[in-house]
Amino acid sequence: QQQVPTKTSVLACGTKMPRRQEEDTNKLDSFKPWWVLLEHQDELVLSIRGSANIDDIATDLACSTCEFLHGYAHEGMALAVQAVWEEAAAEVQKAIRGRDYRRFVVCGHSLGGSVSLLLGMKLRAESSLPLEVHAFAAGPAPAFQGELQELEKGLISVINRFDPVPHLSLDA
Repeated sequence: QQQVPTKTSVLACGTKMPRRQEEDTNKLDSFKPWWVLLEHQDELVLSIRGSANIDDIATDLACSTCEFLHGYAHEGMALAVQAVWEEAAAEVQKAIRGRDYRRFVVCGHSLGGSVSLLLGMKLRAESSLPLEVHAFAAGPAPAFQGELQELEKGLISVINRFDPVPHLSLDA
């Protein structure tokens, strides 16, 4: 049986601005991991990169808690959710208007995995997209404490038992 080749297209990608010292700098620029928006068959995929530079490490280390949905989140990662979605939302909406997709998948590894889970929870809570939202994380750091309610449906985490990052405590 012959396999049908699948085509993946890059629709948009994030901008990673270097840190600026001016006072008008948007605080979220320091918490913005790089992302790419892909089209794969009938799925729209937003992939968020894990820690790769000093700004990403600063996001990892901004680990006080802040209110998020029905609980508390890792502040740096919650700010990264806001920064990524502020930049990606228009591109996602544009893609949805241009084609029928079966679902929207947010995915990432490590920092990107934590941000993808939080963003998936946020989008599911807001019901702001006309698509089913799923989030997939590989090796995410702990990023949320609270009531997931119906939000955990469609969220998947894969953790290697030897990876220390997923076993860190949010409040430690």
